[in-house]
Amino acid sequence: MPAVTRILGIDPGSRVTGYGVIDSDGRRSVRVASGVIRAAVAGPFAERLRVIFDGVSAVVAEQRPQ
Repeated sequence: MPAVTRILGIDPGSRVTGYGVIDSDGRRSVRVASGVIRAAVAGPFAERLRVIFDGVSAVVAEQRPQ
């Protein structure tokens, strides 16, 4: 059985950042999780980046992609 790799894909945005997590063995991929990280519509850009950074960090900690 081939090794399975967990992959995180990110669709960047300054207000809404999407993500998807798959497990793949090179032949077949299976969706594990997906969602969005929403930053405030108003507010300084630096604060929105912090929200996105914290959200992506949480996804990485939870899903443990390689």
